[in-house]
Amino acid sequence: MTRNRKHTLAALALVAGVQVGGAQAANVYTQNFESGVAGAEWSGAGTVQDSLGLAAFGFGEMHLRNDSTAASVLTLNGLAAHTQLTFSFSLAMWDSIDLGDRFVIQVDGASVYDSTDFGNYFPPENIGRGPGTQITEAFTSFTDPQYGYNTGFHDSARVASFTLNHAASSVVISWAYPTSQTGLDESFGIDNIVVSTDAAPVPLPASLPMMGLGVLGLAALRKQ
Repeated sequence: MTRNRKHTLAALALVAGVQVGGAQAANVYTQNFESGVAGAEWSGAGTVQDSLGLAAFGFGEMHLRNDSTAASVLTLNGLAAHTQLTFSFSLAMWDSIDLGDRFVIQVDGASVYDSTDFGNYFPPENIGRGPGTQITEAFTSFTDPQYGYNTGFHDSARVASFTLNHAASSVVISWAYPTSQTGLDESFGIDNIVVSTDAAPVPLPASLPMMGLGVLGLAALRKQ
């Protein structure tokens, strides 16, 4: 048998053995706001601003900062068929967020996080409460650690990820701090947003593996 024929048969054997179906993680959206523009997929409150000292903790130079009580809203359309959705993000907690304030994250109008265990303020036991895991330094004083915007209060940041059952072709994700005192008193920001699904790969036509097997059969007959 010639070398080329061996390579051809090997390739056909791979085609014949391909499994149809299965699932794989697929990122459908990422955003780090480094362009300085949020994009048309964003609505509601928040503007792209400097992440200041949080750039040392995995944030980019820019992030989406929200210093109001209204939600920052991400809308994605045209998702491939899937059964699960995961989204992760970095969360900036700016200034005097009082423990007992409320932070809400919703997907398609249903809350995946709605808690008053949210705080960034003196005394020390109230520091670093919220979704996910704190990534910034521990509390040392009323004003430290200090990453901006209001130098009269300390700041912190977290990373969080949520996975949920989801099958719709679109998704609306919102982040809101409805009890915020707003402005330079207390605010939040988001960055490094990644949305992924367990979208299934495109299946091969059912006839393709069978065709590969047929060609293999012919090749075997020729060899005899």
